[in-house]
Amino acid sequence: MTQTEHPTVFDRFHINQVLGKGAQGVVYLATDPDLHRSVAIKSIRLSSDIDQQGGVDSLLAEARTVSKLQHPNIVTIYDLGVQDQQPFLVLEYIEGHSLRHKMGNPLGIEQCIRLMRDILSGVAAAHTQQIIHCDLKPENILINLEGSAKVADFGLAQLADASQTDENALYGTPQYMAPEYIETRQHKTVSDVFSLGLVFYEMLTGKTAVNGDDVYQILNAIANVDIVAPSLFNADIDEGLDTFIMKSLEKTPDNRYPDATVMLNALNEYLSLSGEELNTDNNDATVQFLLRRMRHKGDFPAFSQTVSQLNKISSSDTDGLVSVSNSILKDYALTNKILRLVNSAYYSRGAGKINTISRAVVMLGINTVKSIAAALMLFDHLQNKQQSQQLKEDTVKSLFSALVANELAASCKVNNHEEAFLCALLEQLGKLLSRFYLHEETLAIEKLMMQGDYSEQKAVSEILGTSYHKLGISVAREWGFPEQIIESMKPIDFDHLPKQDNNTQKLRTVSQFSNALGHSLQLPQPQKANAIKKLTKQFSAALKIDEKKVSQLIASSHKELVKFSQFIQFDLTHSKFFNQTSSEDTLQSEAATVQQSHTVDGLEILEENTDERQRTIEKCLSDGIQDITNTLTGDCTINQVMQMIMETIYRALDGSRVVLCLKDAKTASIRARFGYGDDIEPIIQNFSVPLAYHPDVFHIAFKNNVDIRIDDTQDPKIRAKIPDWYYNNINARSFTIFPIVVKHSPIALIYIDNGKDKPITISDNQLGLLKTLRNQAILAIKSNS
Repeated sequence: MTQTEHPTVFDRFHINQVLGKGAQGVVYLATDPDLHRSVAIKSIRLSSDIDQQGGVDSLLAEARTVSKLQHPNIVTIYDLGVQDQQPFLVLEYIEGHSLRHKMGNPLGIEQCIRLMRDILSGVAAAHTQQIIHCDLKPENILINLEGSAKVADFGLAQLADASQTDENALYGTPQYMAPEYIETRQHKTVSDVFSLGLVFYEMLTGKTAVNGDDVYQILNAIANVDIVAPSLFNADIDEGLDTFIMKSLEKTPDNRYPDATVMLNALNEYLSLSGEELNTDNNDATVQFLLRRMRHKGDFPAFSQTVSQLNKISSSDTDGLVSVSNSILKDYALTNKILRLVNSAYYSRGAGKINTISRAVVMLGINTVKSIAAALMLFDHLQNKQQSQQLKEDTVKSLFSALVANELAASCKVNNHEEAFLCALLEQLGKLLSRFYLHEETLAIEKLMMQGDYSEQKAVSEILGTSYHKLGISVAREWGFPEQIIESMKPIDFDHLPKQDNNTQKLRTVSQFSNALGHSLQLPQPQKANAIKKLTKQFSAALKIDEKKVSQLIASSHKELVKFSQFIQFDLTHSKFFNQTSSEDTLQSEAATVQQSHTVDGLEILEENTDERQRTIEKCLSDGIQDITNTLTGDCTINQVMQMIMETIYRALDGSRVVLCLKDAKTASIRARFGYGDDIEPIIQNFSVPLAYHPDVFHIAFKNNVDIRIDDTQDPKIRAKIPDWYYNNINARSFTIFPIVVKHSPIALIYIDNGKDKPITISDNQLGLLKTLRNQAILAIKSNS
């Protein structure tokens, strides 16, 4: 839209662009010059058949009432005014997308519930002040960059109603209206509840609850047609959630939740699970209780979702490589830890240093990298919390056991012995999660054990109604870990070990021995020596071990624990388990040295100057080029090479967004295929350069086979060279493009920006390295053509 088609100012606010249009008016992105912030301006369209001044006064009076709403899950009204007899609202600008846009991809149950709690919290705050939304729908719910939901256009349908004269007219969106409003034309809090039920239904199922070919069919369906239970479309919806949603969608208002506050309380009650439900099936109910307790922790949904995503990723070359890298690279610290680990003695394949996650996947395999990431995430998730010292001790013991298992599996020639590390780490998963999320229950378990008549197994069974192992196995299965890993978590009879006739059984035996060894090391003397001696005898035949080898395992694993703690940046100096089980005083001093070294590194990072930062970028680019060179000399695919190139750029240019576009014959365009960075999904969906020539920067780059950097897309001299689709869909302040042209024909494009409002700075040396990466892409294409 050109500037002549919309106003350039509203009062003191400078209009930048149109964000959207609707039945009630137009929304603009604007700048507040006094407060130096972005705001959204919504102009309100009044009906032409009413008294203009009276309509404006009435609407502004209602708007002042709504503007009193101040809640983190409600879009705030900053100001209001009138320009040329047209009222407008000044709103908080939310950088993100609408729920409608978010629902373009399937949403998980946990994500839906988290968003719904945000939405209900906001609407409940309004209902407390007797303010009704009147037009709740996915388009009026915004999701910010942090993933929180904010309800927009609060009371706007009611404001529109205030300016109308036709008492029989319907105002709002038919698909989300309540039956009683259709009949009485009166909005109530209970009507908002019905709309909320429709929105939640659609989030969970991907389908609208009511349908029709036109408005009249939709209104009839709302008033008269029974709504099908959402669980018929989503098998993950349980009976409790089904009941909650269907109650909000009762045709009769008196049978519904009266307002959003009551509805929110009902949702929280469902999540916390009542005691009566717990008694129906101890094992399953305890697992569900644990999972729901974990969901109440603010950080758990994101952690759980990432682990589940990693485990669900296929092993296919194209999908797997992109998905694994995307999941890991979002976490900068996790990426660095994985790269340090894959270059250590644990996973080294003798193929030179690995500098990218993509090459790690190529060299080690998708499953190995997924396992490493999941293990490190779990360890970080538990040990970084301000919990009891006992939880940290259990975590260190599990890590030590995992290191024992890794070395022992290698000596026993177990296939994919690296998996033994994860198997042993997860063996105590149920206990670790209970210690963190069911803290009071574990204290009760320990109290029973102190009475002397209760073993841990018996105490856990009495308090939780299940075992730690069953809890851990259920959660691991919930997260989608492979069955071989889950099988290794099952306890075995040490006096009657199963036959070691397959790899899964070997992993299970190694894992169980390693954890039992860690437990034995915590015992006081002489119980410790006797327990280790007995354990060695029980596993001697199965694992080909004797007391000397076990002693060597303990010593070497302690040393590896020191090294590993450096990889994951964990302080061992205060670990009782580590200090009690160290056989050499030098190990303690070594641990202290590791921690001191880490602190020194931290100071160096804090004092890093600009020149050092530039050298870091150049080193990252150079390392990536070496990675790709090593890969090109072997058996590789174009996808693997392209993935490494994009990852290298993304990691080097911290904070950037990087997109690879490829030629698409069907659409006659160069279209985005994958990329990295914040808010990358909408860019991938909307980035498409038509092959038909147009004198813009993209076609100039292709035609002349030149790299182009745009420093300011708002510069009047450059504006005409930027296509409209870019301004409408991407609109970054600056960007750089590297065309890939083969035999005078555009094949692909590498696009880089630094976010919407941030300039992208690339030095001459860095530009040269980026050109080398582009040339490696051309070489890969030519060699595979």
